[in-house]
Formats: sequence, structure tokens, C-alpha cells
Amino acid sequence: MTGVQTCALPISLYAQALDLYNSNQFDKAAQKFEQVLTVQPRFKDASTRLIQSRNRSKQNRLNQEVKQLYRRGMAQFSARDLEAASKSFQTVILLNPNYKDVREKLDHVQQAIDESTVEESLARQYTAGITAMKAKDWTKALIAFDR
Repeated sequence: MTGVQTCALPISLYAQALDLYNSNQFDKAAQKFEQVLTVQPRFKDASTRLIQSRNRSKQNRLNQEVKQLYRRGMAQFSARDLEAASKSFQTVILLNPNYKDVREKLDHVQQAIDESTVEESLARQYTAGITAMKAKDWTKALIAFDR
């Protein structure tokens, strides 16, 4: 390689890396910045741009994970899998406390869990009362229905 080619290579790679970075292709941009630094270790701000590319790439992956967890929580809530929906929304809050309306959704899930618990308790008491009535145990029936 001639001196001109050696000089042109990092400039070309750097330009490609910037184009990739500016089009939000952070993984590919990081690879190009690494190539620039391999050819010329102190080229412009390539090391800073490499770090920025890696950070943006990580942030994008985290955002995708949060988005998927939120969608999973919504699907679980729709399917009345309330405990799973609660866990999904809680994880979203841990990863991104300000994501959409996740706190409101978690409140809805918790309210549904509370209502479900009350309904289940009432159903158990009603069943106990009916069972006591069938056995003609009026005291137990009254206690069960009184709760």
C-alpha cells in the first residue's frame, strides 16, 4: 500500500462508519470504527464514536426487550394471566420506569388480582354454605353465608 492509500483507508472507513451511525445501524458502525482504529489507532474521534456506537446499540437492545416485555404483559393481562402480567410490567418498570403507561397497566393488573381474590373468597364461602345446608348443618351454613 502506498502512503496515499494508507491515509485514504481510515478516512473511507470512518465515513462509512459515520453513515452507519447516522442511519442507526450502531452494531455495524461499531465494527467500522474498530476497523478504523485497527488501521490508525488515534484517528480523529473514532474511539469515542466506537464507544457511542456500542452504547447506542446496547440501548436499542434494551428498548426492544422492554417493548417485548410490555407487549407480553398486555397479552398476559388479556388472557387473564394476572400474576404473569404483573411480573412482566414490574420488569418493564425496573428496566425503564417511564415506559408508556406501564405503571397504570400494573395498577389495573393489581386491581384485577384484588377483585379476583375477593371473588374467589366469596365463591369458597358460598360453596361452604351450600355444602353445610345440604348436610343440614344450619350453624355452619349461617357462618359461611354471614362472611
